[in-house]
Amino acid sequence: MIAPEEFTAIDEIIIPFKGRSVMKQYNKSKPHKWGIKMFALASKSGIIHDFEIYVGKSTIKSSTKMSLSGDIVIRLSDILPKHKNYKLSFDNWFTSYNLILHLKSLGILSVGTVRSNRIAGCQFENDKDLKKAGRGTYDTRIDTSHGIIGCKWYDNKSVYLISNYIGTEPTDPVLRWSASEKAQIPVTRPAMVREYNSFMGGIDLHDMLVEIYRLLSSGKGKLKRAKPNLQTPPSRRKYTNTPVLDVRFDKYEHWPEYVQNKKRCKYCPSNPYSRTQCAKCEVALCYNNDAAPRKHRLNSNGICVNSLAGSPLSTTS
Repeated sequence: MIAPEEFTAIDEIIIPFKGRSVMKQYNKSKPHKWGIKMFALASKSGIIHDFEIYVGKSTIKSSTKMSLSGDIVIRLSDILPKHKNYKLSFDNWFTSYNLILHLKSLGILSVGTVRSNRIAGCQFENDKDLKKAGRGTYDTRIDTSHGIIGCKWYDNKSVYLISNYIGTEPTDPVLRWSASEKAQIPVTRPAMVREYNSFMGGIDLHDMLVEIYRLLSSGKGKLKRAKPNLQTPPSRRKYTNTPVLDVRFDKYEHWPEYVQNKKRCKYCPSNPYSRTQCAKCEVALCYNNDAAPRKHRLNSNGICVNSLAGSPLSTTS
C-alpha cells in the first residue's frame, strides 16, 4: 500500500458501466451518466489510497450518527496518521460542523465547503450586504471553545467554508473575469479558500488520468481485422531467369547437358519436367518434338534444330 501524502481529499467517483447491476447509478449531471458510484480518498498527486462502493444506506455500518456522508469521511480517514498534521478536504455534500469537530478530536486537520444549514446556526452577513461591498468580501465566525473557523466569501455568489485548523488570514489576490468590465480583475481570496483549492482536486486529477488511459486503450480488446494484402502473393512455381538476347542468339556453345534435379521445361505443357537444359543459358528443354515450339525442337541426338539460327541450341532459351 502506498502511504498517503500530507494533503488528501475525499470525493465521489463514477465508474462508467451500463450493464446489469444493483449498484448501478444514474446521474444526469455527470459526463458518464450511468455507472457505479464509489467514494475515494486520494492524495494531491491523484493516487487513490482507499475507497468505498456506494450501495445505498448500508454503504457504511457505523454508529457515529453523523449521516451517511459523515460516516464515509470517518471511514476513509482511518488510514491517515493521527496527530501528524495530515490535512483532509471534502466538498459540501460531506461537510458539517459536527464532522469537522469529530475529525479534530481524532487529530486530523480538515477543511471543506459547507451548506448553510449545516453550520450549527452560525449567522453570517447576508448576501445583499456582501454583494454591495463587492467581490472578494468575506465574513468570519470563530468557535473559540473548539477552535472551529467558519467563513462566508462572496465571489460570483456566496461560498461557505469551515475548517478546524486554518482561518481567513493572510489573504491573497486572485484573478476573476468581470462581465461588466470585460476583463480579469483582482479579487481578495481568504487563506481558507486558497488552502481548499490547493488540494481538493486530487480526485479530479485521478479522473483525468483514468480518462486519458481509457482513450489510449480504446479498441485494444476488439478483434483486429486482417488488412488486405495489396502485394501479389508469391507463386510456388519457380521460374528460370531468361538470358539476355545477346546470349540467346550468339550461336555459340548452346549444347544440351544432363542435370540431376528436374526442371520445368520452358515450352512443353504436356510433359513439363525435364533433366536436360542448355549448358549456357541453363534453361530446361525436353525431347518432345510435337509439343515444343518449332524454334526449340531437339533432334534424336539432343541438338536443337533451329531453322532461324542455324546452330545447335542457339535459341533454346
